[in-house]
Amino acid sequence: MSTTKDAKLLPSLAQRLVTFGNRLFAVNAHSDRGLTEIAVDPMGPHTVLSVRASWPFLAQASTVFATMAVFDALGTPFLVLPAGDSVRVDKASGLAAYRLVDAFMVSPDHVLVLAYGRKDGQTYRLTLTRGGAQHGFEITAIEPTDEMTLNVTVNEQGIGVEVLANGELAVFSAKQVGGNSKLVRNTGLTQEHRMFALPAGLHYSYGQEVVRISMRA
Repeated sequence: MSTTKDAKLLPSLAQRLVTFGNRLFAVNAHSDRGLTEIAVDPMGPHTVLSVRASWPFLAQASTVFATMAVFDALGTPFLVLPAGDSVRVDKASGLAAYRLVDAFMVSPDHVLVLAYGRKDGQTYRLTLTRGGAQHGFEITAIEPTDEMTLNVTVNEQGIGVEVLANGELAVFSAKQVGGNSKLVRNTGLTQEHRMFALPAGLHYSYGQEVVRISMRA
């Protein structure tokens, strides 16, 4: 940003900025439509910020993750999922029985969650899938786990990789969540090898090292 004048284009009541992928949003805790997208565009030697659309978002009852967010409205959890040029806000009533630890949007129709059961304190890995228009997202798989963080990423082509707790690397299609994953064993990977995606491909970081993942049939 090259000038102070450009900064004044931001919503004046925004308390903070968050990013989902390459999209920037301003969060306003004083509005029930508290998530506003900010466009960042070059204009000659300057960078211009402009306001796009706003979506329902209760900032004071929300948790923001790397690819998505969740907020609670009168006891009902809602998922906030960036999709295309928009944001989808869908209820996920089943999550009311859990306290979320981590969440990842595999696609706008599929979400992975790590959460504590409110009754038993056990940590579970949950798969959520979009149901009918009246049902929002439904929990379609529940698995006890000792994991405390999701180490997963998906590239622009919809190919995903995840480092599992046992060190195996799961390779899957984000368009076919719940289908068969290819498991790669003896990878030497741990949860300290953090997965991420760039336009150039899938990578992991370990300390100061960044390595591209090469996959062959």
